[in-house]
Amino acid sequence: MRRIEIQTKVKGPFIFDPATTALLMIDFQRAFVDTESNIAKRGYDMKPLAAVVPAAREVLALARIIGMRVFHTREGYNADFSDVNALKRAAGKVGLNGSLGRHLIRGEPNHAIIDEVEPLKDEIVIDKPGFDAFYNTYLEQELQGFTHLVICGLTTECCVAS
Repeated sequence: MRRIEIQTKVKGPFIFDPATTALLMIDFQRAFVDTESNIAKRGYDMKPLAAVVPAAREVLALARIIGMRVFHTREGYNADFSDVNALKRAAGKVGLNGSLGRHLIRGEPNHAIIDEVEPLKDEIVIDKPGFDAFYNTYLEQELQGFTHLVICGLTTECCVAS
C-alpha cells in the first residue's frame, strides 16, 4: 500500500492510497463555463463557475501524477429529448439553441468537456441524464473496489451534491 497524506483546512490530514482512490470530475462542460454557452447568453454569470477551473486542473494533474483512477461525468440528453425528465422539461433550458449548439444535447459543443480538464483516453466518461452521476449510469459498478472518492466539480448545488 502506498500512503499519501494531504493536509486539509478542516479536519486534519487526508490519508489515502492512490490505487484505491478515485477522482470524480463532475460536469466540467462548456455549457457551464463558456461565455458563449446558451445559458451565458441568457444572462447567467459564468465567472463563479469558471473560477473553479484552475484549481480543478491542478487536482486533476496531481491525481494523474500519483496514479489515481479518474472518472469524468457529463450531464446530457438525447437529441430527441426522450430522456429529459419532467423537472428539466419544465425548466425549459435543455435543447435551447445557441452558438455552441443545443444546450446539454449529447454530441453538441455545449455538452463537451472543457479543454482544460479534457479526459485522457484511459479515463472513463459517464454520461448522465440529470444531476445524479449514479442514477441510470454504470458509475457504481466502475467504482467497485475503491475505498475513497475525491469529488471535484461544477454546479455544486445540483450535480455535485447529487
